[in-house]
Formats: sequence, C-alpha cells, structure tokens
Amino acid sequence: MRCCLAAWCNEGTSSPSAPSSSTSAIDDSSGGRNSAADPALDYFRQAIEKEPDYALAHAALAEAYTTQAILRGSNREEVVEEARRAVRRALEIDPDLAEGYTAQALVKATFDWDWQGAEADFERAVQLSPGNAVVQLEYGKFLTSLGRLEAGLGRSLKAQELDPLSTGPAHDVAINYLAAHDYEKAALNFRRAIELHPNWTWGHVKLALTLARAGKCAEALAEAELSTYDFIGMGNPLGHAWLGYIYGHCGETERARTVLVELQELSQQRYVDPGVFPAVYIGLGDMDRAFEWMEKAYEDRSPSLVYTRLIPLLFLDELEADPRFQELLRRLDLL
Repeated sequence: MRCCLAAWCNEGTSSPSAPSSSTSAIDDSSGGRNSAADPALDYFRQAIEKEPDYALAHAALAEAYTTQAILRGSNREEVVEEARRAVRRALEIDPDLAEGYTAQALVKATFDWDWQGAEADFERAVQLSPGNAVVQLEYGKFLTSLGRLEAGLGRSLKAQELDPLSTGPAHDVAINYLAAHDYEKAALNFRRAIELHPNWTWGHVKLALTLARAGKCAEALAEAELSTYDFIGMGNPLGHAWLGYIYGHCGETERARTVLVELQELSQQRYVDPGVFPAVYIGLGDMDRAFEWMEKAYEDRSPSLVYTRLIPLLFLDELEADPRFQELLRRLDLL
C-alpha cells in the first residue's frame, strides 16, 4: 500500500541545507527498511536548525512523520502532534507553499481520517503548483487509497511523467494496477521500480504479492525470499506482515504463523500498530481474527486505516461484501 517519502525539490531556495531534487524516498534510501525513517527525520530537523524559516523543510518533516507512522507501526500519538506542528509552521512561513498543503492533506487523511479536508488541501496544492511531481504523487496515492482508481492512476501517471527516474511514481502506478486486478501491468511497473532502485525491498514484497494474487505462488515465494533478509530483523512490521500474507495465501502456513509470533513478540518490546496484523490472518483464511485486529486498529485510530478501502482489492475481494467490513467503512465515513 503507501510506504515512501516523496522527494522534495529545492526549487525557489538557495539554502545550502535544502533537501535537493535527488533527495531519496525513505524506501529509496533504505530498501524499505524502517531504519531509514529516523535518519530522514534527522535530515529535515538539521535543515530546520540551520534555517528555521525554511518552509519546505518543515513540510517535508511533516510528511516524514506520516510515513514513519505507517512504516514503523507507530502509535499515532507519538507523531501526530509533531506532524501538525511542522505543517503549521510551514504554512505560517509560506501560506502559498504547495508542499505545505500536500503535507497538511496527508496529516488530515492519516491522523484525522478527514477525507474531504484532505482533498481540499490537495486541490489547493495542485492549483498552486500543477507541475509539481510531489503534489501529483501524493494526490494520486490519496485518491487510490479511497478506491477512486481511475482518478488516482491519472495523478500517478502525471507524477511519473514529471519524475520518470523515481521509484515513487512507478510504485503508485503499480499499486493502482494491482488494486484494479491488472496483475500483468502491476508486475511490469513493480519490476520497473526495482530496476530504478535494485535495493528497494518493498518492491520485491509488492511484486511477490502481485504474483500471489495472480495465482503464481511459486514465483511469488521466490520473489518474497529476496526481501526476507531485510524484514526478518523486524525493522518494518508492516512489510513483515505482508510477507506473512503471501506465505499464508500460498500455503506456507507455518511460515505465516511464524510471522505472527514474531510480530507479537515485537509488540511486547514496543508498540506495534494493530493494523499490520489483519493481512496475515487474511492470508491464513482466518477472517474472524482479521476483523478482531481491524477493530483494534480502529480503536487505536491506526494511521494504517487510511488504506482500508484497498484491503479487499489487494488481499481478498470477498471482504468487501462482509457486513463487518461494511460497518468499518461506515464508521470511517468511507461509504
């Protein structure tokens, strides 16, 4: 689903501390491992320390917090106020900063489930900077997360046109095709993203998911092995859970259950977002436990629920008709 920090360009500033146009996504720099999330935060904090009124760095910091909340399975309360503070400061400094409205939209969607407010901010960002790849990238991801696949794909393709050498747009195009069940195009675009960044662990996980959903489990499990080394250390609970889904879906039941044990053990050491667990249970065919964890995610106001609309499309189509899923969508104001 969205697990990378888009590049932030330094257009319009001469600041030596500005994030450059080649600033990599968290996924780009880490291969998808959560260990790069904190260095990314540190990078933007250092830029702000050097130039406190650098609005773009504040906006980038806010987006980094939203990314961290999902990748790390963090408690919402650990990062939400920091993200809000960074957005407010960015827009205080520059009320017409497109990236500021983009970051504000992400905060509203990820932490507040304020879909209308987020869309209004994205529209404002597009008005301010229609040729901005970051704006198009994040708006496309947002629309796709709401299940508006055609509109989301249009934005993601625009971002790819504007920034053809970044993994982010290729990833988002691929996720859109995966959600639309066009597995051939999804696999093509995930492979394209991996070519752009061979160490991008999430690319292998999501390509494996695509192959699994296409009924090519032997290929899916082989692809999953390429990412196991990076995730096995639990640097990224979400990625580990997706591997668990692939194992369960492809009949590797014991491996899927091992993933559950490892996630539960990690949760004894630190907070793990309950929203990462349902995927594994869906892969195992245990819908009752999957919905138990979705309910826990709702009670915790999990940032991962920003992607609730995509759960059936990515993992199991039959979930859409389940009354429990429909009730969850209603409570999230997604119907």
